[in-house]
This record gives sequence, structure tokens and C-alpha cells, in this order.
Amino acid sequence: MSVCEMCGKDTSLLTATIESVEMQVCNSCARYGKVKKEIVTRSFIRKKNQTKLDPNEEQEVIGNFSVIIRQEREKRKLSQEEFARFLNERETIVAKWEAGVLRPSLAVARRLQRKLKVRIVIASSGSDEMVIKKTPTIATLGDMVKIRKRR
Repeated sequence: MSVCEMCGKDTSLLTATIESVEMQVCNSCARYGKVKKEIVTRSFIRKKNQTKLDPNEEQEVIGNFSVIIRQEREKRKLSQEEFARFLNERETIVAKWEAGVLRPSLAVARRLQRKLKVRIVIASSGSDEMVIKKTPTIATLGDMVKIRKRR
């Protein structure tokens, strides 16, 4: 089971194009767009040159990721809109990444790393600080909405 990118429901997903963005959504959210196909659980085949990730090793997105993402876009001579389409992300998200306002999650950073063939995720240096780990959450549209409270 996976998490719907639109509502956050943990269920089986469909690939649907919603407002020109390909998303993995649940059955109820798929009605807002055009359904492409049902997602089947994928089995990943490890290539010979891939190294096995150590689950105890902590990883993080490098500090200058915004510069790297902008350089890759400019190297490909793409506008932010075309680059966002290439990455299968929203244009506003790519703009925020390039500005350094928003940092991609580890999962998204790994996907960008594979697609752009650049190094964005590194092993974090072991610090003596106490780190409180939260369960990873995926941002949904509901997280982006500002709710006004009436007084």
C-alpha cells in the first residue's frame, strides 16, 4: 500500500494526470483527472554497480542542492516549466527548490539524483546532538491550504 499524493490516504493507487501533473492518487481522488494506469507494486532489480544502502546510515540532502538543480536546468537549456515537466513535478515546487526556499524530501531527492545523474543525497556526518526522528510524512494538498479561523 502507498500514500495518495493528493489526500494522503494509505491505499492502492492509480496514476492519473491532474491539471497537467502526473500523480499517484487513490480511487476517490482519481476522478479529478484522467486515469492512466493502476500502479502495481514494483520489484526493484539491483544493478551491479549499485551499492546496498545501510539502513543505519543517516542521509541528508546536501546544502547547495538549489545551485545544483538550477545548473542542471540551465545545462539542459530548459525553462522552469519544461524542467518541471521533465521532473514530473509542479513548476512552483521547482522554483522553490531553485530559490532554496523548499528542500526536497529524501525520497524526492533520490529520485532527482537518479533522473538528473547528479549527487544530491549524502551520508550525514555523525554529530553528538540528540536527534528526534519523526515518522516520514508526505505533503498533501490539505497541508498546503491555509485555513482561516473566524473570530
